[in-house]
Amino acid sequence: MTERDRRIRRTRQALADAFLSLVLEKGYERITVQDILDRADVGRSTFYAHYDNKHALLLDCFDDMQQRLRSESDTHSRTGRSIDPAWPAALVYEHAYRNQHVY
Repeated sequence: MTERDRRIRRTRQALADAFLSLVLEKGYERITVQDILDRADVGRSTFYAHYDNKHALLLDCFDDMQQRLRSESDTHSRTGRSIDPAWPAALVYEHAYRNQHVY
């Protein structure tokens, strides 16, 4: 099961990376599923095993970014340190800076 999970993660990451780079190059409306497949070097049936369409991939990319932001927040909250009132804003700005190519 673990091996399957790694393959799934790798495939989904390849699709997301290909998708994001194409969106930055051509814009969302101008890319096709075939463009994503070619860039990620993934077969059509593999793409559709993971996503219904490119919009579902877009939503998954944003869900992943949101999850990473939550994880960073949770990690900081578990440290038990007193929280600076400006810390949440700083976390969001740091996240946006690290992902500025997407934003």
